[in-house]
Amino acid sequence: MSYKKVEDLIWAIGLLKKNGIKVKLVLIGRGPEEKKLKEIISMIGISNQIKFLSNLSRKELVNQLKSSHLLCL
Repeated sequence: MSYKKVEDLIWAIGLLKKNGIKVKLVLIGRGPEEKKLKEIISMIGISNQIKFLSNLSRKELVNQLKSSHLLCL
């Protein structure tokens, strides 16, 4: 959903990479913009830094959230 501004977050990861800052992003869930977001990720060369996850069990979701340093909703 565009109101979540995931695209802006992806561009920010690209800027961090450009400035030598190593960051990994895990996007959880699916949505109508997924294809477009993956195209942007590929275009700016950060495919190794971003992972898409979906269909997680509640336990897997909790584990992902516990292992995160930052949560963006």
